[in-house]
Amino acid sequence: MFIIRWLIFIIVYHPKFLVTFIGLISTTCLILTLFLKSIPDFKEPQLGFSTRGTSIANRLIAWQNIIKSIDPAGPYTKNPKEYRLMKQREQQTIGKSLRPFNSSNSTRKSGTNRKGKKVIYGKEVKLASKNDTNWIDMEKWRILKSKHVKSAKKLAQLRDDFFCGSPDSQYAKLVIASEDGHDLFNAEDLIKLCHLQKKLTKIKHYKELCVQDNNKKPCIPWSLTNYVAYFSLKSSCNKIKQKDVEFVKTYLANCSTYFHSSELASGSEVVPLECRLYDSVFNVFNYINPITFLPANGTSNDTKVIHTMVFLPLASSTAIMPYYRELIKSDLTYNGFKIVAMDMGIKDSLFDEYLVWDLYLVLAGALFVFCCIWFYTESLILTLVSAVIIFMTLNIAYFVYAVVLDINFFPFMNLLTVVVVLGIGSDDAFILCKIWNLQKMENCDNEASLELMMSTTFRHALVTLFVTTLTTAVAFLGSYASYVTAVSCFSLFTGVAVITNFILMITWFPAFVVLYENSRFSKKSYTTFLFKKLFRRSLVDRCKLNPKDYITVQENVLTESIIQHRYIWFLLLFILMIAGLIVLFLYPKIEFPNSSEFQLFKRSHPFEQYDFVYKTQYWFVTKEMMEYRMPMRFVFGVKAEDNGRSLDPTDLGTLEEDSKFDITAPSIQVWFVEFCRELRSQNFYHLTQGPLLLNCFLETFMNSMDIKCEDGFSGKNRTPCCNASKFPFGRDVFDKCILEEIADIYKTPNVFAGSFSSGPIFSKDQNATIKVAVVEYDSNFIYSMSFDDMNHFYQDVTEWMTKKMEAAPKAIKDGWFISDLGFYDLQRELRRSTEVAVGISLVLALAVLFCSTRSVLISLYSIFAISSAIVVTMACLVLLGWQLNVLESTALSTAIGLTVDFSLHYAINYRRCPKDVSSDRKAATRYALNHMAGPSFMAAVTTGSAGAFMIPSIVLPYVQMGIFLALVMVVSWIYSTCMLGSMLAIVGPVENCCKRNGFGANRHAEIVLPEPLCLSQEEFFDESYSHELDSLATSTRQDTS
Repeated sequence: MFIIRWLIFIIVYHPKFLVTFIGLISTTCLILTLFLKSIPDFKEPQLGFSTRGTSIANRLIAWQNIIKSIDPAGPYTKNPKEYRLMKQREQQTIGKSLRPFNSSNSTRKSGTNRKGKKVIYGKEVKLASKNDTNWIDMEKWRILKSKHVKSAKKLAQLRDDFFCGSPDSQYAKLVIASEDGHDLFNAEDLIKLCHLQKKLTKIKHYKELCVQDNNKKPCIPWSLTNYVAYFSLKSSCNKIKQKDVEFVKTYLANCSTYFHSSELASGSEVVPLECRLYDSVFNVFNYINPITFLPANGTSNDTKVIHTMVFLPLASSTAIMPYYRELIKSDLTYNGFKIVAMDMGIKDSLFDEYLVWDLYLVLAGALFVFCCIWFYTESLILTLVSAVIIFMTLNIAYFVYAVVLDINFFPFMNLLTVVVVLGIGSDDAFILCKIWNLQKMENCDNEASLELMMSTTFRHALVTLFVTTLTTAVAFLGSYASYVTAVSCFSLFTGVAVITNFILMITWFPAFVVLYENSRFSKKSYTTFLFKKLFRRSLVDRCKLNPKDYITVQENVLTESIIQHRYIWFLLLFILMIAGLIVLFLYPKIEFPNSSEFQLFKRSHPFEQYDFVYKTQYWFVTKEMMEYRMPMRFVFGVKAEDNGRSLDPTDLGTLEEDSKFDITAPSIQVWFVEFCRELRSQNFYHLTQGPLLLNCFLETFMNSMDIKCEDGFSGKNRTPCCNASKFPFGRDVFDKCILEEIADIYKTPNVFAGSFSSGPIFSKDQNATIKVAVVEYDSNFIYSMSFDDMNHFYQDVTEWMTKKMEAAPKAIKDGWFISDLGFYDLQRELRRSTEVAVGISLVLALAVLFCSTRSVLISLYSIFAISSAIVVTMACLVLLGWQLNVLESTALSTAIGLTVDFSLHYAINYRRCPKDVSSDRKAATRYALNHMAGPSFMAAVTTGSAGAFMIPSIVLPYVQMGIFLALVMVVSWIYSTCMLGSMLAIVGPVENCCKRNGFGANRHAEIVLPEPLCLSQEEFFDESYSHELDSLATSTRQDTS
């Protein structure tokens, strides 16, 4: 307490020093941050939305480090003999001069190689020329079994230079649909689609960005209307007739069977030539039309196309951002058609821009908050001081976060801290200004000194601000226990900001108030005069009632309503809480994310429509998902450890070798082969065709050694790498022959070698010892977004692996299993961490409440009201369609931090009620409500309104946080005021019931200063000036009386 007493002394008698000192600290923090750290960017918004520190996350990171270690610059290699040959060639070239640069090749156009292939992101797209076109002999064609025999003969004239190769997922994609949902596979609509397509190609920047053919002309888009023109031998899609459409429908219907049997994709000779020519039929089914078009179990009449995809010859990258901006400016509708979805590879970059552009909504909310502060304080100067404090809070908090704690990762969710600080800062300003105005009202007649009024104000405000800050901070910091990096960073940054705001509010703000009161502005405040002229007089004229009197009347009405109808209020809100529990846990229940796609914009945005609605309705996406089986990777030789920085998703640390690992020991060889055989006998194993030479390399090695030592054809003696050596092999034989075996395997085609990641991994030293061994097979589990399905797969394989490791030799006992489990681990961690974070936050809040009130009952009532508010808030969000994703998990911890404040204010004031009313719970409740209903309502209005201003944003995190803040303020204020108030009026403790003597028990506990060196001690320490916290309405009543 000594520090606090001297702090009051400095605020009262040296305010200029304190204001200047803290201002210099804030300025220094800003300068150091700008020089030492770069400005955060959010071009990879998904970064950090993954787990760190879980068992699965540790394995995933160790696996990434293994893959990284076999890069050319890594410490390991997959093929030691090839690596040695490469090093020898490098040594031979040392000292030799480089060949002179051949300038003749420099005239070749960038992006095109000598073979006339266009290079797009490492993938070559062949641009066929007219001279290379192969004309098909009419006799090779089978006549389609339909009434369009004459039209079928036209197919013989198809050429492969109509399109620039085949569509690819790396091109920009648009989904076009009819506005009324009718079938667009008819001549009239295809011609309209043709016009819309030409409109797209005439937009600015298109020609300079699109891929060109060999004649340097823009490639035409891959679209349904162009494919119909292609099959009909029309030079333009404008010339399509209905008979052409009918012919194409029949043509595609006759080929659909081969597509669904995958024979068309493999190019089987069984497929008729007209179906596999130039992959055109495959492209229409796979890329252009949705999966509902001619389905496998349908009929030839199922040719309805509600929406279709158009591939523009634009590489999906940030380079086409100018084209996208022009496209958005134009109308996305045309003659009954609409571009409903798109994917241009710029989603992340666009999010980074919108995140900054939509900050004006945050600024608008901040402006409204400051107007509320101005309305409440009637001082523009103090309002500006509050704004400066909020800026200083964020500045110092970021300095501590980025420089002091040296955290390089700053997720975009940290920007939401601005709104949190706005709400908390305005709440603190309301309390400080209210107490200060009360002091001025009560001491206007006895000419009390400024020093005494400030010390009294500080004594009353300090406890309230400290307790609310402590509860809010611990609520946020409780989420630091989360294993999701972005959540941990957000909770840490917001917790630091809340503490920083408290420090500034008890130092810089009161010091500035002292300076303000001693200045000419307080004696002749033009801003206050202007405020009263513009606002107060108009309100009085309209309402015929002073606004302060109106607020007082409404506070009294609310208070009496809660006390008189306390049973109704409690029962109504309790039933609402029970309904919330039903919504959360029974129906419709809180859902966890079911898509690995991370939503960045509103669901109505074309990018989100593509990712969440339309993408999976096309075969080129769905088939890949349906055919992807979960791999099973069993790793030996490295520890499943993550020694990187947990708060930096780019820092993966380094590999930690298992010093005990030694696969050359004969006993280990036997165990390893038996491990593979037993693995293949499990019910989760999927039989894969082919040799798979590396999947269980030791079996391949054992079989390859069972050959004759003398090669009868070449006369080469293979000893000891032959049947002269028996399994298990000696260490010398193993070390020598395994290198030869691996070199031979890598000479075979990849289809026989198996997975690249499986097999032994060697060191790059002269001995080339095996450092890592990986066994990999496919499971019979298809990759799924379902948590239950993935949990079943993970538990089955993990349980079997655990049993094998328990009985494994010591040298290989630390092996571990991993698969593509990143999204599953995120789902699992959100379930666990959300429960843990809520539990920790509530327990800490309960502890702070008890320390503040020293009443068990009041603390339990407050926690019950807080928990009820959180349940109702989350139930409302579930009804709005929210899932418990990373942002929603963060919002839940924010809800606890913001909800605690209101209940805490009422609990403290109930506990500190005057002695003459402490024996009557209804009178004590009336005292608490009269004291804090007004300030808490203003705090709810400011924070909720700041959130409401963010709802019009296109950025989903802004929208969600805006909805959340507006909702949580309404619900938490109602439950803290009405439910907690009714509970206190019904069963609130009276007098010393359930109280303990100590901090908070003495209603008149004050902070007493030591004797200053040159002050009027009698006036400064006069106990007669001690009084309780009063509300604005109370002070108004005293003023008007």
